[in-house]
Amino acid sequence: MALVLIGVWTNSFFVSSQMLIDYPLLEQSRFSRIRYFINNDCHCGSVHIGKQKVPFLHYFQISAHGGLSGLTYQSDFGKMNPKANGALGIAYMFYIHGIAGLKLGANVAYSGSQFKAINYHDKYRVVDVEEDKMDVYYTADEITERHHQLLLEIPFQLALRFDPITIDLGPKFSIPLLKKYREQLYGVDLCAYYPAYDVEVDKALALAAGKYLKSGIDGTIDKFPALWISLSTNVAYTIPLKSGNELGVGVYADYALKGYLSQRTRNLSLVTITDTHDGIPVERLVESVLRANHALSGKQVVPKYSYFCTGLKLTYNIVLKTKK
Repeated sequence: MALVLIGVWTNSFFVSSQMLIDYPLLEQSRFSRIRYFINNDCHCGSVHIGKQKVPFLHYFQISAHGGLSGLTYQSDFGKMNPKANGALGIAYMFYIHGIAGLKLGANVAYSGSQFKAINYHDKYRVVDVEEDKMDVYYTADEITERHHQLLLEIPFQLALRFDPITIDLGPKFSIPLLKKYREQLYGVDLCAYYPAYDVEVDKALALAAGKYLKSGIDGTIDKFPALWISLSTNVAYTIPLKSGNELGVGVYADYALKGYLSQRTRNLSLVTITDTHDGIPVERLVESVLRANHALSGKQVVPKYSYFCTGLKLTYNIVLKTKK
């Protein structure tokens, strides 16, 4: 599907570019004929039109941008808070007739995001060493999970110039080089209940039961997408400099075209006690929201997510070559 989209985009680029390039030539031809009949009415014969000069403008671009980004979580249990995004990059651009061309570059970008849930609760059942069924239920006043991505971005875009405005539009391929998360749970209250004996245990360390002001975990995000394919656009206002180069100030926005399913890990709840001490469940584990299951509803905490970023961009465009 991605190859089909790229093929369609590439074909559309060449068609639209040719229309933009041919338009000035057609207009030049039409007005040349009008000028001939006005200024040369004493002559007859065919009209001679001078050859149109075709400039190719080449630029090397250095850029820095920053703003907000986030994973667009689809969740019934919490919401996304955007966090900082920033990048440094280089690019090569060329324009035919100074109007339409291509942009190809590389950026190193950081992207942050946060999932936040308030008054979260869940309940699940385990079997202890004596084969007694035990219900574990817990509440958390607040859950926050920060996600961090370090990305290699490769834009391959249609580049347009309508001086002093430039527009870049097209796909951007982003490869996550680093995928980390840090989760914190505040005000956790965990209890164990034995339905066969009608006994509730809320302060037994042997069962990891009790109240915890703060609990957390750091880790790497498993099964994260190996590639984001985003629709990306940049719009900038360019300021010519005495050197002949340009300074650009503008905005950018990226949005991933495909959302990714989160990965379940043994259907674990967000907070879990496990068999680690002579068969007695005593260890309390905390799972990432991108992998955790909400046992009461049977749903994943975050079943699906995508990616976006937006902000301000500064560019310095170096004129490489002009051919006529």
